[in-house]
Amino acid sequence: MNISVLEFLKTGNLGLLRSNMSPDEVATILGAPDAVTKEQKGGSVWRYESLQVYFFSLQLVMAGLYFDGWNLKGTKGSRIIIEEDFAGPPTLVALEKLMARNQVSFGVKPELTFGEQKCLRTSSGVELIFLNGFCEKMLRVY
Repeated sequence: MNISVLEFLKTGNLGLLRSNMSPDEVATILGAPDAVTKEQKGGSVWRYESLQVYFFSLQLVMAGLYFDGWNLKGTKGSRIIIEEDFAGPPTLVALEKLMARNQVSFGVKPELTFGEQKCLRTSSGVELIFLNGFCEKMLRVY
């Protein structure tokens, strides 16, 4: 499975992952996770390199891409495609330009913008979290 960052920003779809998928359905697409964290009250987090998926009551409720420096690593048998050739970690300015150039509507999410952190939310529901001007993660809550 290929995961396009631009498609994620435009549509809110992270590859073939969809809202309310079961862990078995996600495992069919992505395989076994690299790590699993069980949380209280029926939640769990599955980690696949730079991709994390969150389950609550055995349903997919959130998926996200986490930047390690400026690299995104795909899951086993998949790859993450960044359509822009960033010279380093993706910055707030660079991602704003990328979204504007590709007609991705976005705005500031004030409740998650404070101090050195800024959050942008696309019209498709993807939230981009920046710290000190660099993108830390891109999340989609279903």
